[in-house]
Formats: sequence, C-alpha cells, structure tokens
Amino acid sequence: MAALRPWLLAARGAAETVVRALVRTYAAVLFSRSLLVGVLLLMATATAPRAFVGGILGVLAALGAAWLLDLDREALRDGSYGVSALLLGLGIGQTLGLGPTAVVVLLHLAALCALLTAGLRTLLASSNLPVLSIPFLIVFYLLLGLVPITGLTYEHPLRDQSLLFSSHFSSVIAEILRNVGSLLFLPRWDAGALLLLALLLHSRIAVLLAAIGAGAIYVLTLGLPLLATSELLPVLTLNAVFTAIAIGGVWFVPSPSSMLLAIGSVLLSALFTVGIAGPLARIGLPILIVPFNVAVIFVLLAARQRAWDRRPKSVDFSPGTPEQNLAYFRTRLLRFRWLYPTRFRLPVRGAWLCTQGVDGKVSHQGRWRHAFDFEVADSEGKLHAGSGAEVKDYYCYRLPVVAAAGGVVAKIENTVADNESGGMNLEQNWGNYVIIYHAPGLYSMVAHLQRGSIKVAEGQSVRQGELLGLCGNSGRSPRPHVHFQLQTGNRPGDGTLPCRFTDAVQAAGDAKSSAAERVVADLCPIEGEQVRNLEFDEDRAAFFRYAYRSAWRFQVGKSSEQLEIDIDVNGQPLLRTGDSSARLFYSLSDGFFTVYDGAGAMTPALQILRAALSRVPLDASESMRWTDYLPARQFRGPLWRVVSDLVSPFLHRDGIEMEYRMRRVGATLTIEGTSQSKDRRGEPLLRTHAELARGDGPLTASITLRGQTLSMQRESATDSTKPDNRNS
Repeated sequence: MAALRPWLLAARGAAETVVRALVRTYAAVLFSRSLLVGVLLLMATATAPRAFVGGILGVLAALGAAWLLDLDREALRDGSYGVSALLLGLGIGQTLGLGPTAVVVLLHLAALCALLTAGLRTLLASSNLPVLSIPFLIVFYLLLGLVPITGLTYEHPLRDQSLLFSSHFSSVIAEILRNVGSLLFLPRWDAGALLLLALLLHSRIAVLLAAIGAGAIYVLTLGLPLLATSELLPVLTLNAVFTAIAIGGVWFVPSPSSMLLAIGSVLLSALFTVGIAGPLARIGLPILIVPFNVAVIFVLLAARQRAWDRRPKSVDFSPGTPEQNLAYFRTRLLRFRWLYPTRFRLPVRGAWLCTQGVDGKVSHQGRWRHAFDFEVADSEGKLHAGSGAEVKDYYCYRLPVVAAAGGVVAKIENTVADNESGGMNLEQNWGNYVIIYHAPGLYSMVAHLQRGSIKVAEGQSVRQGELLGLCGNSGRSPRPHVHFQLQTGNRPGDGTLPCRFTDAVQAAGDAKSSAAERVVADLCPIEGEQVRNLEFDEDRAAFFRYAYRSAWRFQVGKSSEQLEIDIDVNGQPLLRTGDSSARLFYSLSDGFFTVYDGAGAMTPALQILRAALSRVPLDASESMRWTDYLPARQFRGPLWRVVSDLVSPFLHRDGIEMEYRMRRVGATLTIEGTSQSKDRRGEPLLRTHAELARGDGPLTASITLRGQTLSMQRESATDSTKPDNRNS
C-alpha cells in the first residue's frame, strides 16, 4: 500500500487539477475566474441533463486535446481552451441528443475547438484581440453541415416556444429568468435563476451592464414593435447582454463613458442581428452569438485608432472582474499620477536645493513660469565655501547634469563663456544648454552649463540619467546653478509646460533639517526644498528578489495557504495560490518593489501582502517615508461592497491613502503602514505590518482593520522541482 501512495497522491492531484479546470471553464463563460461562479453555472446546465453531459464531455475533450498538444498550461487552467467546447457540448446536447454518433461527433469537434482556439490566439495576439467564442461558431456551423451525413436531427434550442412563453410560466419573473437562461442555450427559469445568481456573485457591475444591454433592446422594441413579437427577441437579448458586459466592464474600465460605448455596441450588435437573420435563415443557419463576436471585435479594432486612450480607458493590464479593473485603474492613477507618458527624474545626481521654482520671484514668470533652478547647499544651508567670490567656490559648480528622461538631442550650445561670480550675460540668456526631444510637443532643456563641458551631440539618442554636461555659470546666471524646464518646442526660451518629477525624494524640512526624507510620486519642488532622485540600493533590493518557482507556506488565522513565485507569458512576475485561482502581480524596477492589484478571488494571504508591501522604495535611507494608495473596495463589508460596486463607476476616486515607513534590523526589514483616514476613536482605520528576511521574502505580515487583526506567519520555504512545461 505504501508503494501505491505516491501514485494515489499523483492521481488525486491530477484529478483536482482537471476538476478545477473544468469548473473555471464554466466560469469563463461569464468572463470570471471564480470557482463558485463556475459551480453555479455547472448546476445551471444540470437542469437539462443532455446539456449537462454534453457540456462536460466537450470540456474534457478540449482540455485533453490541449494537454496532448502541450499548449499553454496557464490557459488550460483558466478555461481558455474549453469555453468554445463547452458551448458546443451544450448545443449538441440540446439539439442532437447524446446518442453514440452524437457523442463521437462531439468529442472530435470539441478537440477541434481547442485547436482553433490555439490558432486564433496566435493569429490575434499581435492585434491584442480576444478569441471570444469564434471557435465555437466555426465548429458549430461545420457541425450543421455534418448533420445530414451523420443522420442526426437538428432542432434549434430556442425555437420551442413552449419553453419560452408557456402558459405554465406566465409570470413576468419566470419569463425574465427563462430569457436569462437562454444565455446558456437553456431557456428554463431554474437555469436562469442559477445563472443570474452566478452573475451577481461574479460582479455587480456586470449585472448593471447586463440590465443596460437588455434595456437597450427593450427601448429598441418600442420603436420597432415587430421585434417584440419576433423569434429574434431572445437572440437579440442574448447578444446584447454579452456585448454590454464585455465592452462596458471587461475590455474597458467601467465608467459612464464605457457604458455609453456599451449601449452603442449593443445597437451595433442588434443591427447586425436583424441584418443577417434573413440570409442565415434561408440557408438554414442559426444566428447564435455571431453579433456579439462581431460587435466586440470591431469596437476593439476601432478603439485602436484613438489618438488618446481615455473615455473610456482600455483595460491594458491583466483583466479581472469589472470591479477589479476599475479598482486597479483608479489606484494606478492615484499611485503614479504621471502628467505625460514620459517619466522625468531630477536632472542631477545627489541632493540639490531648489533655489527658484514655479512662479519664482526672479525669472520664472509668464510663459516661463514652469521652470526650476537647482544648487547644492551644505549642512548649514550655505551654497558656497568661503566668501563665494569665485564660481569655483560654489558647491554645485562642475557637478554632473544628466538627462531627465530618454530622448534625442535636438539642439545644443557649448561655446558661451562662464560669467564671473555676480556677473550676467544678458545677450546669450540661456548660456550653454542641451534641449532633448521626448515626444511631439514635449522637450526638456537644461541651461547655464559650463563652456565645453557638454558630452552629447545633436541627433544623439540619450538614456535617462546619461551625462549631458557640467553645471556652470553661463548666460543670465549670477552664480552657478542648473536651470531645468519642459517646453513645447526645440528652441531655447519656448513656452514652458507643467512638470512633475517622478518618485523624487524630498527632505521634510529645509536644507538644514535632519528630519525624515519622503518619496513623492509626482514632485513639483518649491523654493528652499532639498530634493534628490531615489538611489537604488542592491542590499535593500535583496529583500525582494524571489527565486522563480519557489513556494512559501503561511499560517493565516486557522488555515494554511501556499503561495508560489511564477512568471506569466508576458514576463510579469507574480505570486499565485497553489491552485492558481488567484494571482498577485509585482515588479522590481524603477527603484521600487511594487505590488499591483491581483486577478481572481484574492485569498487572505494575498490581500495581506497587497496591503503590507504595496510599494517599497529600494533606497538605503533609514528615515524614509512614502505614501501609497490601496483600493478601498477590499476593506468594505459585504453589504456596503455590493452598494459601492453599483455606484463605483460614477465616482471620481475610491482609494485609501497610506503612510509607510521601514527600518532595517540586522537581516530583517520591517515595513509599517497606517491609513490617513481614521475610525470613530481617532485611530487609523487600517494598519499594516510586514517583516522580511534578506533573500528569503516575507516572514510575517498583518493588517489591522477597525481594530481587528488578521496575521500570517511563514511556515516553510520550498523550491519547486517540477519541470516548467508551459509554453511562453
């Protein structure tokens, strides 16, 4: 028996993997990854035994074919290869029955669905377009061509009017539920009730969008009364609901503008439905969900032509539920707040003092108001040694000046002599300068450089942080300093643009202060403020370098959770649960360890790590403070969360502002966070705590919400020895 135990454990693990993939395939019909949603949809199909068996056979055949072809294992686990086969199995079970011939046909065509899905994923990847249910449509229409040959009899699943409008179910609610059930080709009130419950558990925003889609069709029938009594009405509604959910909350961030686009897409779907109904009927083909696929694909293609991706904003990250998409996008805006696609750093190295900022008293006025002057001060706040009678006495003189962002050198001046201390050259106002092109209408300029110090040439590409020249005293400059501005053109003196320096470090007081430093996501320095760029520290980064395919096990409350370090097909590192039902993405770049919002049903361990390690600067400073934002949704109670989900697309912002700090004690790094919002007792609404070991990741972490603490404790760390068979 002992010898059989490894085989039994392996068989049990394989069976659990297959069951999870099967259930997630059902959930994927509603664009969900939730196991509970999948179970409810499975139960909905069980109300029609033939559809139930046909759906399961179709999914298993597709998953088996994908596994034999060694297709992407992550897509296998999340149900991507099984959705079309599931719809095919439901359709065959409902229309052809499950005799021996029908089962053989189903198994072969379900495997073909997996093959077509893989091919279309490759074909559409370059355009970043979804496969949707196109494989199902292709295979189902092929099936109808095979029906006469196989001797099977086809009956449209939605043509039995006794199912749709029988007198036994004459109530309005029963009729609505039957129409909901038709989304799975099961026009039954019980199937509709389970499907509606699954949709409610998956996403309240999706329910709102489904109502908007169905409502748009109802309004359309008021203008075209013949549609209300037509056999097209269930098909119109089915395509409208799927189209509204997909456009309004899956591929675009939920918002009033995404809902308007969803309504337009529903009308496009309806127009296409009515237009193809006659031609398809003449050749004996059903409409099915062709309009949904056509409307979504063409709207996504049209959106690619927009000059600016906004109103509505595309989901340009790993999509989750509509609520997750909205929370992630809003939190990203609050966290990073970039004015331009290009991110700008301070054009200097080390700590510098801002001696003139926006709307400065001396020269930063009018069209040149958005500019900054930087100098170096000592611990007493003095800008020079001795009397400052000579330019070389100034601490900033001949210090490096670097590119604030990558770009192409547009224009330079390198021959203007430096002034004596106190003197100015009013004829060559900008002195020696470098102007860099970053994007259309977006240039940066550093001015008053030392003569002959410029290290770049016009037309040369430069990287962020690359040496441009040395600080000097040329042009209209009574003492050495660096002048920086963003501007609209490539000529010195062109109108300035607003500027924010990304993730700059700001001293809490003036240059004489020894108070804590603070990282600011979008810093606009003011006069008297000492600032510097974040300085990457390899030792600090070692606390956040995690070995690929390693695994951690945590005790969370009374349960145990295993988290694994993985990488998705785009090269994005992530933490995922042992069953892969939830993923938490992170990055180690730009001087930060940054945790992004997750996908799937977030477990307590992932929620704790998301809050406690939200964003950590990899700087050696022991007095560092910084602010970050957490999505408020995950910290609300169930009832309030349902209410807030329905109104969240119409809110401007919805995040919790957190104040973080860290300290190093030996080989342990402690990170603590407190929310700016308070509870009724005046205490922080949310507290977080995490302890990490150098090179070994989190040891403990906790969140305290309204006085209630949830902690996680590391049990063990293991390295996976399983081969990585996934295709990338």
